[in-house]
Amino acid sequence: MKKLTALISTTILGLIASSAFAASNTASHNVRVEIPAVMMIRIADTTGNNAATNPTIVFNLLNSAGYQGLDGSTLTSFSATNTNEFGAVEVLANTGWNVNVSATETATDTGGSTIPSPNMDLARIKITPTSTGDPSITNPLTSFDLTETGAIASGTKTSGWKSIGIEGSSYGVLLNGSETPGTYVYDVTYTIAAP
Repeated sequence: MKKLTALISTTILGLIASSAFAASNTASHNVRVEIPAVMMIRIADTTGNNAATNPTIVFNLLNSAGYQGLDGSTLTSFSATNTNEFGAVEVLANTGWNVNVSATETATDTGGSTIPSPNMDLARIKITPTSTGDPSITNPLTSFDLTETGAIASGTKTSGWKSIGIEGSSYGVLLNGSETPGTYVYDVTYTIAAP
């Protein structure tokens, strides 16, 4: 009887020990990767490889025979005379996005005097984007001015930086010859956000 009890005890202990060791032969855990929504915007330089450091659109009409010949009533479109470092407005996103534009007139011209107003307003500056041809740009406006309050372009996930079609050459200004002389300066901001 002692042998049978010893054998049963040894078998029970062996079973308990083997199931305890078997439970510790593996271990597992979860790996969790959280991807944020990415929406970035930049004005690329003329090479298209870097963000521009001081992009500027200039309409220098000081010696323009075309401007000097205006009749004072008919609006005529003029192209920029210099697009310093302004390559293109570009977006990079891994989700849906909208781009809006806003503009404000600065308080002074380069000479320090108050900008004459209301002769030269934001509605006179027109932007006509070029075709992007990129399928991630789904809803670009064909033309707008700097008073636009809605989205000027929309899109989906991009593959790298993609132009929304706004380049330095996209800008124009409407003038009629009756504008008050001065230097008119506007700060233009492009903003990307979720739709």
